[in-house]
Amino acid sequence: MSNSSFASRWAWADIDLGAVRNNVTALVAANSSQQLWAVVKANAYGHGAVEVANAALQAGASGLCVALADEALALRAAGITAPVLVMSEQPASQYTAMIEHDVIATLYNETSIKQYSKAANDAKHKALVHLKIDTGMHRVGVGVDGALTAATMITSQPSLQLDGVYTHLATADDAAHLGAALQLRRFAEVVEQLREAGIAPRHIHVANSAAAVRRLGSELHTTMVRAGIALYGIASDASSDS
Repeated sequence: MSNSSFASRWAWADIDLGAVRNNVTALVAANSSQQLWAVVKANAYGHGAVEVANAALQAGASGLCVALADEALALRAAGITAPVLVMSEQPASQYTAMIEHDVIATLYNETSIKQYSKAANDAKHKALVHLKIDTGMHRVGVGVDGALTAATMITSQPSLQLDGVYTHLATADDAAHLGAALQLRRFAEVVEQLREAGIAPRHIHVANSAAAVRRLGSELHTTMVRAGIALYGIASDASSDS
């Protein structure tokens, strides 16, 4: 930010990237059997997406997650080459740019799968995609009953590679874990259906920050956690079930 901008704004935030790196190091150590992907959507929750992304990668993060294609492309424009997952479907107008910049798409809609496959074929790319399953968040994703059909559709497209399957736990920060337990059971059933059908994506993931701290979902042999708000610190009782 320029000095002239500071002159007209009397409040700002000083971001301690060393603290971010320390938090990432701790999260990586706590989830040592899995990769940690840093969620830097919404300008890294207002902390500076490029700066936080670089700090997280320096501290051991294996990849990055964002909400929008534009956020992913901005990271690429800043020279960041690490894997970047966009966690919701995007407008078809963004598909070619995402594919050409090796951005990982989230897909769950039949029309989007077909359109993304065509865009990848036209670009002569084998595009990586993740399938999002709605197990109870009721935000985005294919329902449990349609998961196998969607996964089969993706794997049948020569220009697409199903790199991951995931869900989002709506109440992972609830110490009772009742809602999360139900979602995990539903997701486990989907993963088993996929395996029985011979579909075995490289990544299986469920954990957001709260789930990563509480180590929820590890029994599913998940391969990565998505840490967002925990990059910037957690409440002192966040890891306690009391």
